[in-house]
Amino acid sequence: MGSMYVWIPRYAYAITSNYHNGGNGISGTIKIAFLDGTKTYNIGSEVTYKYQGNSERVKLTNKTGESNWNEHPAFKFGGTILSGIWVAKFEASRSDAGTDKDSMGTSSTIKIQPNVTSWRDENIGDIFTYCQNMNSSSKASIYGISTNKNIIDPHLIKNIEWGAVAYLTQSSYGRNGKEPYINNSSDFITGNSGGSTSASTSSGARYRYTTPNGQKASTTGNVSGIYDMSGGSLEYVACYVNNGDSSLTENANSLLNANSKYKDVYIMGSGNSSSSNYDANRNIYGDAIYETSKSYEDNNGWFYDRARYFNSANPFLMRGGYISYGSNAGIFSFYISSGINATSNSFRPVLTVL
Repeated sequence: MGSMYVWIPRYAYAITSNYHNGGNGISGTIKIAFLDGTKTYNIGSEVTYKYQGNSERVKLTNKTGESNWNEHPAFKFGGTILSGIWVAKFEASRSDAGTDKDSMGTSSTIKIQPNVTSWRDENIGDIFTYCQNMNSSSKASIYGISTNKNIIDPHLIKNIEWGAVAYLTQSSYGRNGKEPYINNSSDFITGNSGGSTSASTSSGARYRYTTPNGQKASTTGNVSGIYDMSGGSLEYVACYVNNGDSSLTENANSLLNANSKYKDVYIMGSGNSSSSNYDANRNIYGDAIYETSKSYEDNNGWFYDRARYFNSANPFLMRGGYISYGSNAGIFSFYISSGINATSNSFRPVLTVL
């Protein structure tokens, strides 16, 4: 199929500035220590990180807070420790997608490809199922992968996996504190760059992913990185707050009934409001939400990214922002949804190799 994925290796991290802060002009520093394959690490285990030419041994604490070193939780898949994950390089598209927003195609086969319009207008439950079915008996041969989920296990990207990409992007192994350029294409062209972090919406594709300005829309600042994580479509991630809202069964029954390794489930706060839910989950680390935002609302994420957290009628999250958000789009943006199908909402899969 020619689909394109990027390897995210297992690591530990520490946020050493602007923990739980955000807003205009604010971003933080993240230091990274790559971990040894599938080796078991415990609290107190020592790891080595390198930063600006310096190398230091630090101990894992695995708890929230500035300068605490945490084994990133995205690399535990159920009871299995992973050496890394394969993340779709672009937002998903249909295999027969065209180059304008009205030519998404009709195929039910996911393809990860640049320079076409992304696959949108599906509810989160159907999206979750499409990703799960990538190695079904009818689809696996198309991708050239095994049908055995004990060998390769495709799924909709989880919120914690989005966080793993975001933190590596912010580190010296990614953009080193610089925000990726926005995808501002009103045709939702994958891999597009608007030429800045705040470009206003424009039709077609302004800078394609291989051009100098196009590469600045990737998570590494070059062609090897992941694209469309700022702007483009809002992207569903496999997570929800367990608040009993009817939209959980109406729009995401497949996700609701899935094994816990395929999703992140958040607890409900006392008032089931954005404020109480945000506070109830303050001890979650690695998902690029509480750690990288000042509050649950407005533009209080790092880089002034838009923030809005689960509430009673919106138990799902979307990441990355939208084409028209300008400077409020970004890899640290999070926004709420009832899980419905909408022409503004897309997704990306992850491949777990076991």
